[in-house]
Amino acid sequence: MKRNQWLIILGVTLLAGLRTDAAPLRLHFAGANAIQNHREALTLRDIARTQQGAPVFQLVARQLADTWATQLRVNSAAGTNRLAHAVAEILRSEIHFELASVDGRAWRLAAELPAGKAKSVQQTLKNIASGGKTVVEEKIDATGSWRFTSVATKQTTHISYQRGWLVIDSSGDTQPSKWRQALSREGKLSQPTGAIGSFSVTSELLETFVPRLQHRSPFDINLTTKVRKGTLRVEGNIQFQKAIKPDLEPFQFPTNTLRDPLISFIAARGIGALLAQQPELKQWRLPAFPNQLIAWTEADKPVYMTMALPLKGADRWFKKQIPRFEESLGLILEQKQMGTIKYQTNHHAAVWTGLPMIAPFLSPNSRDKDWLFSASFPGFLPQGVITNPPPQQLLSQVRNRPDLIYYHWEVTEPRVQQMKVITSLSGIMLFKRMPIAGNPMPYWINAIQDRLGNTITELTRVSDRQWKFVRSGTIGLTATELTTLAQWLTPSKPMPAVLAPPGVNRR
Repeated sequence: MKRNQWLIILGVTLLAGLRTDAAPLRLHFAGANAIQNHREALTLRDIARTQQGAPVFQLVARQLADTWATQLRVNSAAGTNRLAHAVAEILRSEIHFELASVDGRAWRLAAELPAGKAKSVQQTLKNIASGGKTVVEEKIDATGSWRFTSVATKQTTHISYQRGWLVIDSSGDTQPSKWRQALSREGKLSQPTGAIGSFSVTSELLETFVPRLQHRSPFDINLTTKVRKGTLRVEGNIQFQKAIKPDLEPFQFPTNTLRDPLISFIAARGIGALLAQQPELKQWRLPAFPNQLIAWTEADKPVYMTMALPLKGADRWFKKQIPRFEESLGLILEQKQMGTIKYQTNHHAAVWTGLPMIAPFLSPNSRDKDWLFSASFPGFLPQGVITNPPPQQLLSQVRNRPDLIYYHWEVTEPRVQQMKVITSLSGIMLFKRMPIAGNPMPYWINAIQDRLGNTITELTRVSDRQWKFVRSGTIGLTATELTTLAQWLTPSKPMPAVLAPPGVNRR
């Protein structure tokens, strides 16, 4: 169920954005047709119109239909196929979605559809409801609304069509929802002006998927996506219920190890308090939890990212921990048949051995003495005199910014190429999952990667209770997020070809 809920979030929000609301999750999406016809976001429009994008659209519709079919207790392939067609029509249109409960049972969906399309979607739902163990009630109010109730789950779904909007309400409320009231009163639903999408989520909901995300202060994430000079700009905030005061000490850089040619660069600080909350880290007897992280990827080292943590006396601490690395972590990995931990004297590194193509390690570096490094191969840490320092223009984006918490810059095309290899390896090694035949996601990513340009993300402190988020990029996603999305949407079996390509103006 948790994976299916995330499919709802990820499948609909390739372009995300938000506003604060009492609901655990709320989103607005302008629709696939709006993206394909956008006059300013030319690159995004071209990406949406690619031939390889049509099967991905079908995949998203099918995955969401499978989730909905499970809720509706649809047991036939024909019923799920009909539902997939209905979902495809909804995704082409402007939509609002609201998750009204953390458990995912209560939700609302509104889609702006022409009368003919709305009638077709409703007929699909009626056919499915009539074919199962449900009670269907027709024309329950003056607007011609109807509803069906599952005999097994007692879940009631209310369907109405008002002022050009199809509203599907599975929240169980007996009174008309605020959306239906707004349509009756104003004839439209409110939305952020000029936004392609909006997205809000509470920490309470996020913690149901990632329990370790629990923060000492509950928070809401609010984002809005608009087009600025042909580029997507995602802006919003993280609003905390309690005051948060991260330690934003001046940024440090491992200047003798960090080198050009860079294709990605990350700088984060104020992480010490977060690391201190992780119980598994306490056993390593760190003299102090590192409060900063610097990470980067170089163009000439495929499948290789370096992460550096400042730690006073890193070499002394590391030497004392070597036996414990081998005995504790090594034993755990051996039991899971995932390799082991070995100390390599020539690299002065604790190395995770036994993996195909990579050998992740932890090590200090004599070139930057008070730092700990981790990367994919121990032999690639620079040792000689630095001849290609990082661009000062890049480092200036981080220096002398007292409220900056997180900064990420990347050239997304080469990073996507690297991340495809990394995610494929992790899928094979960790989940024993081989690539699915006929999966459209890799073909789509290959087709669009040369159009992705640069992606820049910043997180800054506004006050003790508010942080600001800003991102600019072609599609609003980093290479890691794009490939992670692809993994989430990857089907468990080859997809049936039951949906027509979306078409530019089809509604």
